[in-house]
Amino acid sequence: MFQFLRSQIKDPNTLRQEELEPTFIDLKNTILAKYPSSFNSASDDPSFRRLFSRIEMILGRILSRHERYVVDVETAFNRWAHPPLFIERPGNPWDQKVYSPNKNLNLVETKSEILFYMCFFAYYGGIAKDVGTIKSDPTYAIEVLDNLIQNRDFAPAIFFKGLIYKYGLYPDLPPKLTEAKSLLDTAAAKGIGGAVIELRQFDIHERTSRYNWR
Repeated sequence: MFQFLRSQIKDPNTLRQEELEPTFIDLKNTILAKYPSSFNSASDDPSFRRLFSRIEMILGRILSRHERYVVDVETAFNRWAHPPLFIERPGNPWDQKVYSPNKNLNLVETKSEILFYMCFFAYYGGIAKDVGTIKSDPTYAIEVLDNLIQNRDFAPAIFFKGLIYKYGLYPDLPPKLTEAKSLLDTAAAKGIGGAVIELRQFDIHERTSRYNWR
């Protein structure tokens, strides 16, 4: 009963830290059970949209644990000294401007920290300093993270790919817990504090997540 209230009724912004992951898992289990083929369906079902939105809100709370990675770059990063990380999406001129990750960015010539910063917005979206609203592109986030891991062995990228696999590429896709655990363990061994944080409640996912791409 209490978990139902947390998952379906309580304002996600009022959940305590220790409630976030059990609630996320409960909602993820629910959306995957009710809408197993919803990915890329652009479902207009109000119940689906409500579940999707609640999962996104809770994921945003979870990601806020790691906002220092974003703040550190925004504090030191001169966006005018680099090619644009985000490009404006086409739309009506009277609409609010929305941006997407720049897929034409030269990954080889861009600093690891800058690419890692871009991946945060590519995964979840949000509002980037001096840019505006960013539309997420999780598939591209994984592409860039793979580049950072394979070509530079960049430890924060190992952590963030593990995080994405832990929570799922999209709210209506299952996690990849086996791969997530391996990535987070590797990142933690390399001294990445964010990975240590994400491993603390990992056993809850392993015990209660009913859907897992291995």
